[in-house]
Amino acid sequence: MASRAAGLEGKNDRLQHENGVLREQLETHNGIMAKDWEQTLAFEERLRREMAGNAKLSAEAAELRSVADQNAEEAEALRLDSRRWQALLSGEALSSFRSSEIDHILEVALAGASRLRAEASSRRQTLKLRLASELEQRLCVVCRDRQKTVLFQPCMHVCVCEGCRGRLRPYRCPICQEPVREHCARVHF
Repeated sequence: MASRAAGLEGKNDRLQHENGVLREQLETHNGIMAKDWEQTLAFEERLRREMAGNAKLSAEAAELRSVADQNAEEAEALRLDSRRWQALLSGEALSSFRSSEIDHILEVALAGASRLRAEASSRRQTLKLRLASELEQRLCVVCRDRQKTVLFQPCMHVCVCEGCRGRLRPYRCPICQEPVREHCARVHF
């Protein structure tokens, strides 16, 4: 019985040793599987990000294609307009256009001419008003006839001509009413 107990004890020790080895292998295998699983998840996340980036780039490319198409259409329209304007300028090239194109050129030119005439008139009016305002600001505040040429001190206003300077009584600046201590004649703008 003692030999049988020793045999069983040896077998038990051997089985425990095998069990320990198998547990170590299982833990190593689980560690490897965990690392593989972690890498798989990281690859899937990276794939999702790259697919999202790819979708964004595809949308941007489609938008750019659309803009390029619009620009090409606009460029073609501008080429056609340029050709029409060249025909208007040269006169000789009009014979190469169809009647419908000549009608279109005439329609556009007449509408454009009226807008140009209105803009030119508006600008002339603005310039006249600006010129009148500038001339008004250069005239003597007393006589409104001659150009301002006298600088009063200490207020530093230039507001009267030489003729009106001598007629000021009391001798005060007509703008701020400050007494004039001295003046400088012949100031030029």
